[in-house]
Amino acid sequence: MSRWIVLSVVGALALPVGTNAQVFTVGPGRDRDSQVGPRRSPVLGGASVVYGRPTGDFASYVNQGFGVDGFGRWKVDERGIFSLGLEGGWMQYGRETIRAPLSSTVGRIDVDVTTSNNIVFLGAGPQLTVPTGPVRPYVAGSVGFSYFFTESSVSGSNSDDYSFAETKNFDDFIFASTGGAGVYIPLGLKREAGLDIGLRYHNGGRGQYLREGSIKDRPGQTPLIVPIESETRLWSWRIGFVAGLR
Repeated sequence: MSRWIVLSVVGALALPVGTNAQVFTVGPGRDRDSQVGPRRSPVLGGASVVYGRPTGDFASYVNQGFGVDGFGRWKVDERGIFSLGLEGGWMQYGRETIRAPLSSTVGRIDVDVTTSNNIVFLGAGPQLTVPTGPVRPYVAGSVGFSYFFTESSVSGSNSDDYSFAETKNFDDFIFASTGGAGVYIPLGLKREAGLDIGLRYHNGGRGQYLREGSIKDRPGQTPLIVPIESETRLWSWRIGFVAGLR
């Protein structure tokens, strides 16, 4: 179920949305063909790969994380100086796999038990962008939440085996806000598109979460789960692709 949450958040933000594209002219006195430049769309969408680095109390328990994010943004003004957006993504900050018997009564069959620690984040907020130039700086912010969850799955020993059982060990919703800056680099294509490189600060509130070693297996008993409670602040570096949506 948690995997479907992750795919739904990122996929919904990255799907193209139908809208009418706008065309701008390069200068007066030219025929129509020479006046057509990159199409400017009032709606932009994008996706990025993300590297996260915890800070403050969070850094005492977690080293780093890797993930993906996506966004949709609507230009309030024609040039796109001010826009409003919805963003979301997923980051994994811990993962461990152990070999264990399939059951306490059948010890001849070993399986891989993989436990992963994850964050799904979602937020909405404004962005200010320099609308022209080969490199266009921007600043952005959002308000939303972070969803921390840890799940374990069971699979065979081969690398291409699919998991046949999984369970959610622990989860928590945490209020979060973000603020950051970056640059948009147009690629000069017929449709508005470019690279997006940015740095963002995630001001996560206080919450509970698990890390590697937080689940203690006890033979013949349910596992002992020891959650950590702290602020959940981190920095994230992102690089991705942005394009106008039809």
